[in-house]
Amino acid sequence: MATQKAEETYKSIDQLYAGKSVFVTGGTGFLGKVFLEKLLYSCPNIDKIYVLMREKNKWDTTERIKQMLDLPMFQRLKRERPDDLKKIIAIPGNVTSPNLGISEENKIVLIKKVSHVFHFAANIKFNEPLRVAVNDNVEGTRRVLNLCHLMKNIEVFVYVSTAFSNTDQIVLEEVVYPPPASVEDVKRLTEQDDLNEEQSNKLLCGRPNTYTFAKALAEAVVNEEHGNIPTIIVRPSIVSASINDPLMGWVDNWFGATALMTTIAKGVNRIVISKSSNVVDLIPVDYVSNLTVAAGAKYKKSKEVTVYNCCTSAANPLTMGELSALITEDSIKNNFSEIMKPSLMFTQYEWLLKIITLFMQTIPAFVADCWLRLAGKPPRFMKMQTRISLVRDTLQYFTSRSWEMKCDRTRALFASLSVTDRLEFPFDPTNITWSKYIPIYFMVPESNENDFDPIIYYLLNGNETEISRFYNTENEDLNIGGEPIFSDGMWKCGTCDNINERQLMYSETNEVDTNIVDEDFVQVQVGLSFDEMRCITIESDQECTVARAAGDCTGPSVTLIVADSQRFIVRVFGEFDVLPEHSKNSYQPVADFYAGKSVLITGGAGFLGKVFIERLLFNCSEIDKIFVILREKKGVNVKQRLRDVLDNPLFSKLKKTRPNALDKIIPIEGNMESHQFGIKSADRKTILENVSVVFHSAAEVRFHKPLKYILKVNVEEGKLNNYTYSKSMAEALVAEEHGNVPTIIVRPSIVGPIKEEPLPGWLDNWNGATGLMYDMGRGVNNILHGQRDIVLDIIPVDYTVNLALVAASKCSDNNEVKVYNSCSSLDNPITCGHLEKASCEQFKKLHNGKSSLKIYFFKSPWMVSVVSMLFQLTPAYAADFWLRCRGKNPR
Repeated sequence: MATQKAEETYKSIDQLYAGKSVFVTGGTGFLGKVFLEKLLYSCPNIDKIYVLMREKNKWDTTERIKQMLDLPMFQRLKRERPDDLKKIIAIPGNVTSPNLGISEENKIVLIKKVSHVFHFAANIKFNEPLRVAVNDNVEGTRRVLNLCHLMKNIEVFVYVSTAFSNTDQIVLEEVVYPPPASVEDVKRLTEQDDLNEEQSNKLLCGRPNTYTFAKALAEAVVNEEHGNIPTIIVRPSIVSASINDPLMGWVDNWFGATALMTTIAKGVNRIVISKSSNVVDLIPVDYVSNLTVAAGAKYKKSKEVTVYNCCTSAANPLTMGELSALITEDSIKNNFSEIMKPSLMFTQYEWLLKIITLFMQTIPAFVADCWLRLAGKPPRFMKMQTRISLVRDTLQYFTSRSWEMKCDRTRALFASLSVTDRLEFPFDPTNITWSKYIPIYFMVPESNENDFDPIIYYLLNGNETEISRFYNTENEDLNIGGEPIFSDGMWKCGTCDNINERQLMYSETNEVDTNIVDEDFVQVQVGLSFDEMRCITIESDQECTVARAAGDCTGPSVTLIVADSQRFIVRVFGEFDVLPEHSKNSYQPVADFYAGKSVLITGGAGFLGKVFIERLLFNCSEIDKIFVILREKKGVNVKQRLRDVLDNPLFSKLKKTRPNALDKIIPIEGNMESHQFGIKSADRKTILENVSVVFHSAAEVRFHKPLKYILKVNVEEGKLNNYTYSKSMAEALVAEEHGNVPTIIVRPSIVGPIKEEPLPGWLDNWNGATGLMYDMGRGVNNILHGQRDIVLDIIPVDYTVNLALVAASKCSDNNEVKVYNSCSSLDNPITCGHLEKASCEQFKKLHNGKSSLKIYFFKSPWMVSVVSMLFQLTPAYAADFWLRCRGKNPR
């Protein structure tokens, strides 16, 4: 949950393109068009987009621009901001021509105005003659780079390559690899008139085709010749239909994976050379476009080329078997097939491929054509089989192998964006839910006139431009979610019928005070990274209701317009029966993991420990026992201490709903400072025989206790100050001595009050950030050592406990210690300045708006001491003296 307020130091992607002009090659291609539309739509303050464009089919560049902008994918721009389309300016030329074929007049304009260059243009035919592939993809790239070197305001050059440029690498990292051959040697050989096919094949050095070979050489050219220009290489894998923008399911050709998936769904392709376990690396075209836009905006000045792999195989793998199951399931559900119900077989043998093709594809196609002739209709199925064989043969190298394409840098870039930019430019592959994405290919609009089938049209004619007829121009049929609906006192978005609590994926309570943002209303975006959501509900916990919820329910966000000082609850429900086939039976709910198990907790009387106990008992009702190590304290024995703990309001909800659950807590007398915890032999035996999960939360948390004492508690039993120093040593001890015990380290930052359950705002101490915030809000501390823009990392205690409980339930059996940081500074930062505003608002409420508070930050410790003495300690001494004079106790 994030308000639409950017950090002062953060510049959004839109801001970074504001007033800039860009040059794009390949802007009329599949990926190029999506890129142009996204750049215009989401960066409305961009100046100009110059697009290199050649004449085609006797149409000049003006007519080609007009035809492109008439496509359905540009309709939202036409409806909302039609004048922005005038920012696209065609530059006649061709990457295959010397100097790109650009006129001197246009060249001067580009040199003077362009700051960002995006090179998409490429000859994507797999088996072009090597001479053609090198001229188009290698020398074409060099020509674009040469133009970049002349540009006066060039900021970044972005080259869009392919993840399959290095097919010799089973694991593809985000680095530039050595070229398969010398670029200059290849260029010299291709210029020879007597270069034959056999010589060309030898030059490929094991690459599957001239396209991937030329792309590898082009990367080498970019790496060697970019000079001082900040340069980025984006490597998409198999680019597939859009997942969201500009239209759900948008494609404009039937090449590659699209052709493979749709022919399988039609039931006309029933076997491929592959294994069901092979990973197929698909990536939606809008994810590639969004990454390219973001990378161009967030470039860093470096002499090294930055590589982003836009892939899914490492972060979110999809196997051929899973893909086949999703395709056939949805095809049968929507009656999508032609002759027979779809099914797909995998083989590694060419002879078996030919036999199965003969009996299950060719013969049925021949019989179907005979029937069509008898019915007086033109035959079509044998012609379709010819194209299917061509598609299958073209993709065989890629379906028969499996790669792992790393995308760590890509995901890190996404994580560095603001919440608003992440919603506007999604490209993290882990956010794709395959069971939701694959069916997009089979969403044929009901209004499809004359039952036009673009797949059959392509298989018969091979004209990919006809695919545009597949889309409803107004995009009405593709809006499967509609707008949020007000029902039963709450706003609902999505499919909310028959949902139940077990489907609850996420819940959050928020309060918006519009006094802080000086607006009558505030827009709050619900940023949802899980595409498997089924329903969002928004309701107020007060008598009034949320003023309005806007937007549609197909995207990752819903915008709420919330009244002043409105508290509201957002709940997200998932649809768990759509888990991938391989995980339906393997997924184990957290509560089921703890069922019948006994747990040991240290530090159970502490802040974290009490929440651990309550959450385990409340959410894991089938847990067996919870053993809690407690020590006698100030003459109070462990049983009484346990009773005192359970008398805390934290356990009120549990007492009302399941009071018998408290009987599962077994106190064990012990002390972290003693040898073997000081546990009695009988208790030790009970623990060893019954406990399967241990949560060690006990620690000496006082920062300035003697180091010898803290080491004894935090290290033997278990920088900035003795506490943090001993904790780092304790982590080292855990890493070295955990042996074969599956082990997890959870690292919370500054632990704050409960946010959600069981008691919002609950805490049991005034240490750390709690005391600081309380004192600031009360006005008794308004002098701080620090700066307003410093980020405070605060995490609710229930978030940390929930993380630990889930992490323990999902711990795998290996010898590596898994570390989870329970922190907020990266994804949801709050600065000292934000904290100051909240404290001042709280101070105003306490004084009915009659008084104001100002908090001062100082970098110098001595200045803090001097100012504190003058404005805090001296007034405090004077106030205490006055209290004594009146016979009252000083305070």
